Amino acid sequence: MLQKRGRAGGKKATIDNPNVVDQIAYHKVSTIIPVTPDHNPIPNAPQPEYPNDPQDPTKVKPGEPIPNVPGYTPVDPSPITPQDPTKPTEVIYTKTGTISVKYHDTTEDKDLKGYGTNAEGKENDPFTYDPASDLKELEGRGYVVDGEVPNIPNKFSDGPQTVVINVKHGTITVTPDKPGDPEKPINPNDPDPKSPKYPEGTTKNDLTKDSTQTITYHYSDGSQPDSTKTETINDTFTKTVTVDKVTGKIVSETPWTGSHTFDSSNVPVVNGYHSDKRTVGGKTATVNNPDVTDTVTYTPNGKIIPVDPSGNPIPNEPVPNVPGMTPETPTVTPADPTKDTPVVYNPIPNVPGPSVGPSDNTPTPVTPTPGKTTEEKKPDENKDDKDVDEPDDDEDVVPTPRHHKKHNGGESSTTRPRPTGYTPAPRGSSYLDANGKVHYKLPQTGESDSEEMAAVLGGAATTIGLIGLAGAKKRRHE
Repeated sequence: MLQKRGRAGGKKATIDNPNVVDQIAYHKVSTIIPVTPDHNPIPNAPQPEYPNDPQDPTKVKPGEPIPNVPGYTPVDPSPITPQDPTKPTEVIYTKTGTISVKYHDTTEDKDLKGYGTNAEGKENDPFTYDPASDLKELEGRGYVVDGEVPNIPNKFSDGPQTVVINVKHGTITVTPDKPGDPEKPINPNDPDPKSPKYPEGTTKNDLTKDSTQTITYHYSDGSQPDSTKTETINDTFTKTVTVDKVTGKIVSETPWTGSHTFDSSNVPVVNGYHSDKRTVGGKTATVNNPDVTDTVTYTPNGKIIPVDPSGNPIPNEPVPNVPGMTPETPTVTPADPTKDTPVVYNPIPNVPGPSVGPSDNTPTPVTPTPGKTTEEKKPDENKDDKDVDEPDDDEDVVPTPRHHKKHNGGESSTTRPRPTGYTPAPRGSSYLDANGKVHYKLPQTGESDSEEMAAVLGGAATTIGLIGLAGAKKRRHE
């Protein structure tokens, strides 16, 4: 209410008017009425009364703010001081336009706080917003635009306008060539000290695997321990890992890929052993079998064991000849042909061995030619017998042609006699015992018999003597 006068009372009483009266009138103050441009009251809009001036009951408080009407904007937002507080004051409002720009994380389905803008204005008032600054900051945090950035309105309308810019979590793929480092942030341009770093499982060691080929050399008789040789090929198998740049978590990884075929090589030769293969290695390492192996087995070489048709060892088998040594036993009969039989050898004295063939000075028989006189040529004692080929001491004794020049310049060929019923003995058919005595072994029996050999040599000498006697008689006749 508003007083018409500022003060009351102050009347003077007299004898004629001893009871004075003073009347104070109050008038209701009016309100602020929000209206549209055509002066129609805005429905449901607040209509506040003017407030009284606490110092003067005849006045209202000057500079009264206009009310806030949702969805509307005052044409003149200045405070109101009415000329007549008892009359309403119209304030013209226009519909308010609002523009809201939001950034929505489609990966986690949430709006991002601190980005975008909210503004309001009168219809057709200009509006300006550039999303480049916010997008740059979000990209620095690992976000990328999901789809296209929508158009931003450049003026207000008579109602609300909402613009949503979708963004999603960016990802980075780490490879063996570009692995992650758990000590470094994924987004180097992110100023946030809590910016995510590369997780475990992204280093080069996590993204690669080696392959190996191990070759084992095994001796079947246990004479030597197994030995191995391993070849390693680094980074045979690889994979990649994809990391969320916003959260720093691994979101996916590829399967392991790769393979390697190792080189093969010739198996080393080991004296006294034979291997079960000629080459070794050449294996292929795969994801499911990255460490391949191969084995070479060496087995002792077998020995030739003389046996009869029934498989029984032949008794009295001659032992091998070892130069400069004599065996304690000339023959052996193995009890088990599958096992080695040791034979003890002793050094022999330095005694020259016997000559197996006839002497080089023994006359050589000739075959007479019918109708011609055959004359034996006397040996030339001063001439080396270089035209006679003699066998070496360690060669088999076999008949060797001997060449003799005739008086007429021709040649005739004769051979040394061979005892009937005997075959030249193989190497090692004679040996010297511990006392230096020579023993000879006949191939037909496998037995050592010096008397039989002596008989054979004696018969040969008798034959040669008869041939010489015939030659002497012929010379005397001539």
